[in-house]
Amino acid sequence: MGEHEEWKGFYNLPPSEFYPVFKRREWFRILLGEDLVLIPFLTDYEPIKMENYEDEEWEYMGEIITIWKGTKSRVRLVIFRRR
Repeated sequence: MGEHEEWKGFYNLPPSEFYPVFKRREWFRILLGEDLVLIPFLTDYEPIKMENYEDEEWEYMGEIITIWKGTKSRVRLVIFRRR
């Protein structure tokens, strides 16, 4: 696993930590952006009300299922991007 930062108490990992295996192409375009917060959760965990973490600087984009390179495990990735 690579280095990580924290954002509002959650792990924030860079896009390079995840394989780009997305079922919906628009997520691939979003992940090409530079200013992202990517928060991994186990796939059986349903993060709720993540939109409540939006602020003037960060916008909640949704979540996808992908693979975390460091663990080779499927994760639910919650995505925020800079406004």
